[in-house]
Amino acid sequence: MRKFLACGLMAASVLWVGYAKKGLADGSILVSEDYGANKNLESMSVMYKIKGYNAGGGDWFWAKYSPNDGYVLESGKVASCISCHASKKYNDYIHMAVAKR
Repeated sequence: MRKFLACGLMAASVLWVGYAKKGLADGSILVSEDYGANKNLESMSVMYKIKGYNAGGGDWFWAKYSPNDGYVLESGKVASCISCHASKKYNDYIHMAVAKR
């Protein structure tokens, strides 16, 4: 189970004001808390949009961190992230809100 953070007003403005026909702007950052079936926090995930970085994954850079020590578990063009988010390609690879008009 994944619970997404609003990251205060910054993320809210990115999601509701900063989107356009092409999706979120380069430099956009999304953060989520990742919970397991036992409702324990298992990791923190970050998506960072970088122009020209990864055309096959919407130009998103993914990173997954340990919630206890901040250790980087995975980062870059993470296949598991890309394959899961590919179902939302039409929405700039975003699961949680409308990113494209």
